[in-house]
Amino acid sequence: MNNSIQVWEYENTELLLRQELVTPELSKPQRAILESLGVFQFLTAEQLTRYLYSPASRTYVQKHLLELTKNRYLTTLTPPKQTRFGSAPFVYTLARRGRSFLQSEGQVLDARFRPSEVKARRGGPLLHTLAVNEVLLQAFLLERETEGVSVQDFVTEREWNRQPLRVEVPTGTGGNGDKVVSLSPDLWLNISMGGFEYRLCIEVNLTPVEQKRWRRKVASYLHCLPSYKARFGSEGITVVVIVATASDFPKSPRTAGERPQDPRELQREQDALNKRLSDLLDWTEAELRHRNAQEAASNIFSLGTLTLSQVTSRELFLTPKFFNPFSERPHALIPQSDGEVAGGG
Repeated sequence: MNNSIQVWEYENTELLLRQELVTPELSKPQRAILESLGVFQFLTAEQLTRYLYSPASRTYVQKHLLELTKNRYLTTLTPPKQTRFGSAPFVYTLARRGRSFLQSEGQVLDARFRPSEVKARRGGPLLHTLAVNEVLLQAFLLERETEGVSVQDFVTEREWNRQPLRVEVPTGTGGNGDKVVSLSPDLWLNISMGGFEYRLCIEVNLTPVEQKRWRRKVASYLHCLPSYKARFGSEGITVVVIVATASDFPKSPRTAGERPQDPRELQREQDALNKRLSDLLDWTEAELRHRNAQEAASNIFSLGTLTLSQVTSRELFLTPKFFNPFSERPHALIPQSDGEVAGGG
């Protein structure tokens, strides 16, 4: 009897696996959507539309998203609502069938993916991932819209969490590395323009952080060059800190029935962002002084506030919106002229 049950369970599992691989014919737009989510992992319909087409094509994209979800290629998450009015849009990610399809097409995906990780990201982590993905999306849009720009390489948040840098941070006055820490940027970008490469370690800050924790991160970046060079073959690095707000995500087009945000509320939000930026700059400067690295490393760090839900790719990368420690002059992450000061790319 037990043997019969085991055989039935085995055959039933095999049948389910075969059914998983038997898929209806996918259109070119549907394949593009799956391939995009293979790179980003989590995106809204609005983000997918901008990445693949144009904002005017959102209805077209949503039609394909509905079909892919119905056929179990995708699954949806409902993020926490960030505004008092309107509703939060769905966030799309690959379901098992979508992953199986991409793997059958030769796309390399993380083999250690677990469905429980999707459920764990429904709250704050999901909003942060959407914000980080917006930066990566804007890098691709910059490449598409600006002549001479190319995204040479990138490392996503998920990849960094799987394989962080191991950094020896001196804790005493002798300069010996006596504490090993893990360092995982939110995103790493290698963008080329005008014959130069700009290697950017992106940190997206959506909520307040304690001074002690922030200074530990600054110290980790100051001492990461040995392991960083071993991984990327270069010491070129700019640590880009984007101070933003979780209320920007997930972004959705304003509907007719949605009330505009109160100007006083907008001002309070901007004041809070400016205060957070000021704190992070002060704490970065304090750690640089503590480690006698004011002159040698201050241009490694670039900090600025941005409304990620509204910024364009050129504003993000080519417009002077970021500040080095000990400097009041803003600079662009990627300079467009010899006279423009950039961070330590």
